[in-house]
Amino acid sequence: MVETRWRRKDGVVLDVKLSSAPVDPENPERGTTFTAMDITDIKRSERALKDAVDHWQRTFDAVPDMVCILDSQQRIKAANSAMCRRLRAEPEELMGRQCYEVMHQLGAPPEWCPHRRLDGPGTRSAEMAEPHLGGAFTVTVTPILSNDDRVLGSVHVVHDITDRIRAESEVRQSRDFLECIIDAIADPLFVKDAEHRWVLVNEANCRLVGLTQTDMLGQSDHAFFPREQADAFWADDDEVLRTGHTKRSTEALTDATGQTRTLITTKALYVDSKGEKFIVGVSKDVSDVTSAREEAQRGRARLDSLFRLARGEFATDSELMAFALEEVVTLTESEVGYAHFVGTDEVDLRLFAWSSKALEQCSAPLDGKYPIEEAGVWADCARLKNPVIHNDYQSLPERKGYPEGHLHVTRHMSVPVLDEGRV
Repeated sequence: MVETRWRRKDGVVLDVKLSSAPVDPENPERGTTFTAMDITDIKRSERALKDAVDHWQRTFDAVPDMVCILDSQQRIKAANSAMCRRLRAEPEELMGRQCYEVMHQLGAPPEWCPHRRLDGPGTRSAEMAEPHLGGAFTVTVTPILSNDDRVLGSVHVVHDITDRIRAESEVRQSRDFLECIIDAIADPLFVKDAEHRWVLVNEANCRLVGLTQTDMLGQSDHAFFPREQADAFWADDDEVLRTGHTKRSTEALTDATGQTRTLITTKALYVDSKGEKFIVGVSKDVSDVTSAREEAQRGRARLDSLFRLARGEFATDSELMAFALEEVVTLTESEVGYAHFVGTDEVDLRLFAWSSKALEQCSAPLDGKYPIEEAGVWADCARLKNPVIHNDYQSLPERKGYPEGHLHVTRHMSVPVLDEGRV
């Protein structure tokens, strides 16, 4: 048999199958019959089917996520190009193999496998970290069902969420870092919503009023302070909310011991991207300070610093730390400053940032890593987990000195940033 194409007199092209057979198989001399069959409709259907299959395969391979089709025994029946590239395998190398073998390098499905939970209609999904695939993924499984809802197989879609997980982790670390900085501020600091409820308080504020953050968050002044004091706090809050202007006032507050303290409190309005209003406040206890004006100016500077920190956009943790360090140097009226990170094992210190003036004045080599036990008195705060002040640094008997070219130090203060007791 031979397939060919003929053109009719009217120009129409036909698909034709030619076949021949002897008239008498036992006597070929009697002649041969030739038959021409019009198979145009058959070939048209075959081409349409092939085009449909090709279109489906192109669509299948165009999906950027890893996609495979499994039978009821989790054997791979089809895999798209994205999956083949990720597994570094040709499609024929994957056909017939169990998905848990090629995806997880296991001899059986993992406990969390969504396919194991397929018992009828409905999509199942799970998140997984797969080291040999180099990332984290969301696995979504949709069953292929028979007419009576029996599971005949499934479609697996594996979406790479590595970048999302990494971004979430970085945001979480940045938030935790910012919370540690806020808690390291010695002055009471708070944020209230438009209903006068605390949404953020630092540890200094908690110490002042003798309450925990859990006690305070979501509550308002009237829950803890005498009515006259609470009414005064609310009046200042309402003025800031109404006018949007920064409000600085002298306040009387009954502390945890029952004593009435005199505070200079600065409050300012912050409006978030959703249009919700918040009051950001910082207080300074000036009960024993003769110059309330100077403390008010310092309070304003701290608040302005906090606003710059909260509203700043930092591409990296290094930029955030450099900005925060310069603010700390300014607020403490210091000459220079530095910041170290402590390793998770609390054995080593890693230099993370110097203030700009320190970099200008210091020509000594900057070692990036120090064992805490070998570091000088400048690292006492990390060892003691408490702030340490040296008013006469040069006279300290336990001082180890510093390398040639290091800037001269007269007075030194170091403060640890603690997170659940860890520096």
